[in-house]
Amino acid sequence: MHAWGVEYDWQGEAPVQSSTYSMEWPPDSGKFKSFPEVDRARYFPIDSARQKIKDTQIPLLDRLEALLKIKDPLNR
Repeated sequence: MHAWGVEYDWQGEAPVQSSTYSMEWPPDSGKFKSFPEVDRARYFPIDSARQKIKDTQIPLLDRLEALLKIKDPLNR
């Protein structure tokens, strides 16, 4: 798994631009159609994110939070 954190003033309704992939659709039709890899994205405060992700992914948030505290030792 890959994860990243971004410091950004996210505008909640701003669209997400995704890459696309092609697949035969409908199946066995010989026709190919493009689909977005990501259909939506949402950003959450870290406490809300902890409640929404899988337990096995929580260490990713712990590491991000630790890195942010190192970046801003005064925790402003």
